[in-house]
Amino acid sequence: MTMRKFNYILSILILALCFFFWIDAAGIRPPAHIYPKTVIAITAFLAVALLVQSIFFPKALIQGKPFEGTKYGRVLTTLLSTIVYFFAVKTIGFYVSSFFFLVIVTWILGDKSEGVKALARLGILGIVVVGLVYASFKLFLKVPTPPGILF
Repeated sequence: MTMRKFNYILSILILALCFFFWIDAAGIRPPAHIYPKTVIAITAFLAVALLVQSIFFPKALIQGKPFEGTKYGRVLTTLLSTIVYFFAVKTIGFYVSSFFFLVIVTWILGDKSEGVKALARLGILGIVVVGLVYASFKLFLKVPTPPGILF
């Protein structure tokens, strides 16, 4: 399968998902509907842009086969980490789970040549990102996050 065919399939699949999510979001009362509908609209716009690019500008696409050179160990580890994170949020708590998920997945997908130094930077990154999420949701928006044992 060429990249062009893959983009056709992917963009149509994303547009179909956007359609179903848009229908599902119709049940959300105003003003809470603004954020999900905005995300759905932006995602649909990007899917249409991918489709237009694939149809009218095929030379702009990366040549070669999709997923050529993909390190499937990283993909599987990231997928497993996401599944563990899903259950950890409900058990441990949103903020602690998010910190560990962010650090672990960023380390898995990043360059491991720096070793412990990179983990220290990722720990700082995790603290900053989770702190910003905490400030945004808990303090500014006053929206509850999933509770857990630790936080």
